[in-house]
Amino acid sequence: RDRSPSRGLGDVYKRQYQQGRDFVSKGKWLKAINSFRKAIEKDNQDYKAYNMLGYSLRQSGDLLGAVSAYNRALNLKENYQEALEYRAIAYAKLGEKNKAMQDYKKLLNLKSSFADGLKEKIYRYLQK
Repeated sequence: RDRSPSRGLGDVYKRQYQQGRDFVSKGKWLKAINSFRKAIEKDNQDYKAYNMLGYSLRQSGDLLGAVSAYNRALNLKENYQEALEYRAIAYAKLGEKNKAMQDYKKLLNLKSSFADGLKEKIYRYLQK
C-alpha cells in the first residue's frame, strides 16, 4: 500500500469520480451511482459529482433521486448549464412541464448551447 502524503483524500476522490465516469461510458448505472456517492463522501462540495450522480440516477430510472442530485449541484453552482439541461429532462420525464420549461428558459437566458434542441426533447418526453 502506498501511504505517501500525496495519496490523500483528493486522490481517493479523483479515483472514485473517474471510476464513475468510466462506468457511465459503459452504461453501468448502478456502479456509476456507487462511485459518485463515494466521491461525494470525500468531497461534498463538488457540483460535477452531484451532476453525474443525477445523470446516473436518471439513466437508472430514479427520476426523483436525479432531480435531488441536480438540485444539489445547482445549489453549489447556480448556473451550471449541464445540470439545468439534465434536470429539465428529468422533470419532463416526470411530467413536470412547467419546471422543465423553467430550466429551458434559464438556459436560453444564459445563451447556452445546452438549450439547443432541449425544448424538443422536453415535449418528446412529455408525450411518452
